Amino acid sequence: MSSADDSPRASLTPGALSRAQRLREKRLLTGLVSYGLALAVVVGAWLLDFYRGAVVVTVVAMIVPINLLLFALIRTGRNLRFRDPNITLLQLCLASVPMLYAMFHAGEARGAFLVLTLSVTMYGLFSFRTRDFIYFTAFIVLSYSVVILMTLFLHPDQLRPRVDSLQWFAVLVAMAQFSSLAGYVTRLRGRLRERNLQLADRNGALEQALERIREMAMRDDLTGAYNRRYLAEAIALERKRCEREGGVFSFVILDVDFFKKVNDTHGHLAGDDVLKGVAAFLRRELRETDLFGRWGGEEFALLLVGADVDAGRATTERVLRALADEEHPTRVGPIRVTASAGITDYRSPEDPDRTFARADEALYRAKAGGRDRVEVG
Repeated sequence: MSSADDSPRASLTPGALSRAQRLREKRLLTGLVSYGLALAVVVGAWLLDFYRGAVVVTVVAMIVPINLLLFALIRTGRNLRFRDPNITLLQLCLASVPMLYAMFHAGEARGAFLVLTLSVTMYGLFSFRTRDFIYFTAFIVLSYSVVILMTLFLHPDQLRPRVDSLQWFAVLVAMAQFSSLAGYVTRLRGRLRERNLQLADRNGALEQALERIREMAMRDDLTGAYNRRYLAEAIALERKRCEREGGVFSFVILDVDFFKKVNDTHGHLAGDDVLKGVAAFLRRELRETDLFGRWGGEEFALLLVGADVDAGRATTERVLRALADEEHPTRVGPIRVTASAGITDYRSPEDPDRTFARADEALYRAKAGGRDRVEVG
């Protein structure tokens, strides 16, 4: 006898649906404990000589196929055809049948089995809607009425009219109270679900805002490339990785040649367009494993992961040649630029600032040597 969730099938992915089915199977197996406890009461009544042992055998013969049927429904996925895929109403109705049978044979001990039957209701308290409880109430009241009528016709000597009438009325009142409580629980769950959805929406919006903040903290506003702070942190991490695993990387500072002339001739807005174009060009030309960003002004920095200085120089020379042929769209028309670059490799265990300084010195020599070239530091 397992309780249920209200998860709509349509909202579940195939993986989540499979997990939900496995969970239902586990709950069904866990429910065997409840059957075992109920069976202990059935055996106890037999030991106290309220009925013959055949009643115990019949109860067991009911419990086994009931659970096999429920397990088969879940294992084959046929339970998913029900509005409640946990088939809680069906489980509780079927679970009540063996207790009602034992109740019929229990004579003056019927009250004990009545309590046991009503206890089944607890499993639906947090999953039933009010309508489900009305159906289950009707089933229990009618079933108990059938037990009383059968006792009247088959074992009239065991009937206690005043006691049985009072118990029937008590069942009706108890189930009405359970139905009322179930309605309250359903409304409460609805409000909680609505608040959870609202909270999820707020959390989603907050996550998006935090992601935007994180993105803004690591990106250059103009070009969308990584900023100097982020690059410095990435280089520090790469340095630690190289020291730990023995890897290599090259660091390049690339400076757009005669950028001041671009600004003076075409205006600063056109100069901004050129910087955006250079960033877009680098994004296309470099490997996914490499990083680049705006180092400052018209300077860009490149982190070439796994490349020694020779491989890094070859890559940088290829990039500069392609850049010289690239036309960058601006508000005043296409503009071509060249760039100079200084490259160095990381030499353990030096401080990253020393690596930066060596690349900067190499860049100075490249600019002094005629620009549009690469120098190694």
